[in-house]
Amino acid sequence: MRLGGKVALVTGAGSGIGRAIAVLMARAGADIVVNGRDADKLDETSRLVAAEGRLAFAVSADVTDQAAVESMIECAISRFGKIDILVHNAGISGVQSFHDMTAATFDAMVKNHLYGLFHTCRAVVPHMKARQYGRIIAVSSASALKGDAMLVHYDAAKAGQIGLIRGLARELITDGITANVVAPGLTMTPILANVNEDIIKAYTPPIGFIADPEDQAHAVVYFASDEARYVTGQVLVPDGGAT
Repeated sequence: MRLGGKVALVTGAGSGIGRAIAVLMARAGADIVVNGRDADKLDETSRLVAAEGRLAFAVSADVTDQAAVESMIECAISRFGKIDILVHNAGISGVQSFHDMTAATFDAMVKNHLYGLFHTCRAVVPHMKARQYGRIIAVSSASALKGDAMLVHYDAAKAGQIGLIRGLARELITDGITANVVAPGLTMTPILANVNEDIIKAYTPPIGFIADPEDQAHAVVYFASDEARYVTGQVLVPDGGAT
């Protein structure tokens, strides 16, 4: 199996793309540390991982809290003995015009997306370096590359993730650790459940349909696999031709 014998930590795994990543990685042979803030959602993801015949360990932690992240990593390593793969998917959404945006609103977006990624990488990298092996994948957004109106704070935070990962890839290149980014386009997640159908139609990419979470998860599994051992510091943009 592509990820047989590996242990993956997936943040933001309670639903949507994060859940799809956890399940697909389990299907590829990995045991999964499932992270999020909603215990019920984590339990459901854990059940789906178990249904694939793999072990699941749910840890509720806020990635903006450095101490909580460090505790999560220690718990995961205590449970499985290692973390081979870190998938940082946790984040928040929010639409607001730049004119109405406050520093507090901007700061909250940066704390969740950029500092959350920093905290998880900072906690897990020493363990990966000690073993001279690791795969780090950040789930950013195509918006970080093209920009979207009403999403200046989100675009900035997601673009920061790309810069962090590219710099980290350079720094860790001799430690057996790769670091890459998947930057999804519009994806049919619970966030879109209440969006007007006409708006969704207007934003449907040239390929003619909106991605399922699994479409993004396949890209993550590739970066986590041995097939991508020579790939680091890269950004893959599954967006149906939108950019």
